[in-house]
Amino acid sequence: MARHVEAARRILAGPDSRLVFVVHSNDLHHHSLRRSLACADLVLCRSNSVADQLRRLTGHECDGIVYSGIPEREFCDFGAKRWGGDTLRVVMASKFIATKNIEPSLAAIAMVARRHPVRVDLYGDGEIRARVDAAIERLALGDIVVRHGFQPRARVLEAMFRADLFLMPSTIETLGLAYLEAMANGCVVVGLRGWGIDGIVTDGVDGFLAASSAPEDIAERIEAYLAADRAALHARAYALARRYTADNAARNYAEHVGRVLA
Repeated sequence: MARHVEAARRILAGPDSRLVFVVHSNDLHHHSLRRSLACADLVLCRSNSVADQLRRLTGHECDGIVYSGIPEREFCDFGAKRWGGDTLRVVMASKFIATKNIEPSLAAIAMVARRHPVRVDLYGDGEIRARVDAAIERLALGDIVVRHGFQPRARVLEAMFRADLFLMPSTIETLGLAYLEAMANGCVVVGLRGWGIDGIVTDGVDGFLAASSAPEDIAERIEAYLAADRAALHARAYALARRYTADNAARNYAEHVGRVLA
């Protein structure tokens, strides 16, 4: 992280040492970011959206993107995937913190539910749980949203396989491995423009990016999914995830680090 880069340089400095700084979203507003960039021999970013934010904030162009990857064993049998039923099936899974935008997402679900049957499986817990519970009651979503709390990861992946959409329009998101996990299980994802999965997903082609975290913008992207060729969307989302395997991610990381070592 940015707070450690200068110390790492002092401790590890030597004629053959090279310092690689991998920028995450939490680094972007750290007070030592610019000094950390100056210390590093190689600056990599964990996602395209973090690289864009870094460029806007500092003018620094990173040396490459080191993205996440999904193990081969976690890709679903896409031929067995089903979507397009009468009820839109949505999965939400995250820590219950404000930046995940759970409350505006629930408000968006309430808007969509006026026109289309929806079921939401909500996984997670955290510091804003009381606010999430209150939103569900206030929006009269008790019959639509099923609250599961924290569950084993395997159970969440199973829920993704049964779902149509994975909804997480979160801010200050480095990449969000959950998006790739959802696509590997045949879901179409809804993220937020400028963060997380933006730069991997192309809005309206293999996923959706809300213009903001306002409920109206999130609802509009869900409606866009319902109006689209859903079979083609799911196929493109799954094909996109296939490019982001764990093996490909490791190979990409090694190639970038190998450059500076060379």
